Amino acid sequence: MHLTLWKRDPRNPCIIFIHGMGLHSLFFAGFMSGLSDEGFNVFGLDIQGHGRSGGERGHFTMQRATENVSRVVDHILENYNERVGVMGISLGGMVTFYSVANDPRIKSAVCGGLAHPDMPLRNRAMRLLIGAGSRFRPRKRLSLLRIVPLEDVTPDPVLQEVMMTDDLVVPDYTLRTVASFMELEPRVPFDEIRTPILVMVGENERILPPDYCRKVYEILTGEKEFAVVPDAGHLLFIEHVPQTLPSVVTGFAGY
Repeated sequence: MHLTLWKRDPRNPCIIFIHGMGLHSLFFAGFMSGLSDEGFNVFGLDIQGHGRSGGERGHFTMQRATENVSRVVDHILENYNERVGVMGISLGGMVTFYSVANDPRIKSAVCGGLAHPDMPLRNRAMRLLIGAGSRFRPRKRLSLLRIVPLEDVTPDPVLQEVMMTDDLVVPDYTLRTVASFMELEPRVPFDEIRTPILVMVGENERILPPDYCRKVYEILTGEKEFAVVPDAGHLLFIEHVPQTLPSVVTGFAGY
């Protein structure tokens, strides 16, 4: 696995940052640099099959992604300290949420969007189609743009062009991977999570809409906070850094 590291004092708190679907950690370099300026050690993780990490492009499972996160937690505990937080956006928000349920060593979390395996986003017919395809043709590829339309990711044509021309962007995912997004057996039931979680979502978010994220959030019974970022869309930690960075810093404060 590849980590991009902003290193401060090893005794300072540590944050693992997880990118969104198709992307890699350096897309969020400005945000992670801002976290570092606040004193955090920041670890930008490229999930396997993404960015500069190894593995077949666009082929993994959500369970394996949480194991990637736990390996980074291992590294931090061995070389830094026990104050480990995790955050992510979109797919990374989902991985963060699932990682908290699978790894009690994580002390705090920020989810830029989240999902629940028992609360599917897709209609039943589409879920059945993807499920059948993942069993009979698990490595059949589905274009990233069919999963998340580019105009829902960002309306900015310049940023769209960057995403379409970056050689490290994953252009498609296997059906097995897509099916795994809503298949996870957590070590800790989601309604029993006690790790503090801040959920952030843009007011104009269309991929993981605020109403959906709120329904998932309501399941949580531990320390939690829900924040809707005004006039924001999907890329909270790229296009809305001034609005989101202070809240994230506060969310991780004291853990």
